[in-house]
Amino acid sequence: MIAMSRSEKIDHIRRLPLFSELRREEIEQIEPLFMIKTYQVGEYVYRQAERSFALYLFVTGRGRLLRVDADGIERRGDDVEPGEYVGERSLFLHEERSHSLVIVREAVVLILPKREMDGYLREHPEIKARLNVRLDVRNLAQDQDFPWLESGEMVLRYTRRHIWAFWRRAALSIPLLLLTAPLPLIALLLPLPDAVSNLLFVLSLLPMVLFPVATIAYNYYDWRNDWFVVTNQRVVHEERVLLTFNETRQQAPLSSIQAVKTSQQGYFAEQFGFGDLLISTIGAAGTLNFDTIPHPEDLATIINDELRRTSAHRAAESREKIRSEIDRFIGTEALNRSRAGEVPQAGGPQARGRTPRSIQTRLEERWRKIVTYFDIRVRVDEGFRIIYRTHWLILWNAILPPTLAMITLVVLLVINLIFHAAWPWSYFHPLVRIIFFLAAFPLVGAWWWFMYEDWHNDTYIIEEETLKRIHRRPLWLQDEQSTILLRNVQGVNVSVKGIWQKLLNYGSVVVQTAADDGGQATGEIAFQYIYQPHALQEDILSRQRRGIQKSEEREVDQVAQQIARWLAVYHQATHPDDFGQASIDADKGGSRFDDEETRYSSSNY
Repeated sequence: MIAMSRSEKIDHIRRLPLFSELRREEIEQIEPLFMIKTYQVGEYVYRQAERSFALYLFVTGRGRLLRVDADGIERRGDDVEPGEYVGERSLFLHEERSHSLVIVREAVVLILPKREMDGYLREHPEIKARLNVRLDVRNLAQDQDFPWLESGEMVLRYTRRHIWAFWRRAALSIPLLLLTAPLPLIALLLPLPDAVSNLLFVLSLLPMVLFPVATIAYNYYDWRNDWFVVTNQRVVHEERVLLTFNETRQQAPLSSIQAVKTSQQGYFAEQFGFGDLLISTIGAAGTLNFDTIPHPEDLATIINDELRRTSAHRAAESREKIRSEIDRFIGTEALNRSRAGEVPQAGGPQARGRTPRSIQTRLEERWRKIVTYFDIRVRVDEGFRIIYRTHWLILWNAILPPTLAMITLVVLLVINLIFHAAWPWSYFHPLVRIIFFLAAFPLVGAWWWFMYEDWHNDTYIIEEETLKRIHRRPLWLQDEQSTILLRNVQGVNVSVKGIWQKLLNYGSVVVQTAADDGGQATGEIAFQYIYQPHALQEDILSRQRRGIQKSEEREVDQVAQQIARWLAVYHQATHPDDFGQASIDADKGGSRFDDEETRYSSSNY
């Protein structure tokens, strides 16, 4: 790290356009947030697709921007010279790096981490409004207020329907106005006293004004409730109907999008710049229609650019994985593992005999099982899996009749014990009454257990790679289990219908799938009466993204390891002296290297 005085550091910071509107004393408050770091030639400041959140201001040296495109080709970008900076977007947005920054001349860099900047702005909110943030970054930063956004997810664009959609529906007030317009005239023409005629005239004006105004107000709020959202992970359509309290959320992962098409039909669409955006997905998800949105071609461009960016990031990660795997295989540690045949050594503790459990331990385990059985939570997160059950309303409807029957039996028993000698109890022999209660309580208890067990056994389980729907009736009457691979899920839609479902926060979730492993289309699967259906929707999509990411990482690892093995074998064949005669003998089935054999680093090659 080079020596840099505080005044020199402040002078460098003041040149940043981001702080051009701040006074010097305010710059002096921000100065401690910056770190000074020296980078050597060939060192990466950050890599493409990394989640690196900081601004980098070059004081000396030079950096170079590199970007891997969707075809896996690394392309050179601009050089970053002293006085220039990169990373302003990362201070305000949670997006992955779109390029890599490598040092081509030893550089001294001032670094402003996002974490430090966020903390400072929380303590000094008045500074945030005076930052000279680029307009596109400011607009994106203000759009991140949707509650369902996940960590690392960023809204790229959101929009409502074009204002034309509102006025088209508001035009319905014109017929109402025409229908109510004759009422005041009729009130004046009726042969009534002046006082009555005037009163009717005023009253007839109310529907003439209220009906159109109410229609316009309802259509306006209904128009404002609907959203079309594009994030860096999915496309979302939220639809709310104010009058019926219905709510739906349709969404599809970006990975399922096959084509994006825009359509503008009619004179008004061309003149006012609105149209439809048709998003085609694979499988049963079909087509999402973003209808009557302003400038649909802009939204189509954003989606296509994000798809290309995602492909480029995957290519960059694959390229980096292959590079590191080659270094590992041709490097010192890997060569010795190769000579040793990469035979895994047995390890770990020896299996031990089962320790006898005490009576207290057995009782505690039994009690935990009972408590777990009567756990009526409708969402249980066990880490490796999430269990959902239907809403408590379904449980209540199921156990209400046997519960009432049990209460009735208890009341009858109490009355029998108190008034056992009075009529009508005296009409029945005491033995008959005893037999009745001894038979009735177990039967009603079994009825209650059957209904509870029927509810408790119906579960929806989200695991790392699968989504299971289990419908199991008591006494082996029915046992159905459906399993969906999360990678085949192409869309998850939520529907909340009516004020009752809105108040009790439950609804249905429809999972749209592509063809299964056998090539058979599985269509749609509905999950009914789900408490917090939006949470189930987010859990499914979150697990799906994690599963896809892990699957892609495994595939890249396999390809990288295979390529690295090929190169290692090729290098060994073309440079046998580097490995020694013992290595050649080992490849031919002879002796292997001892642990004391000389190790070679990648610098030897």
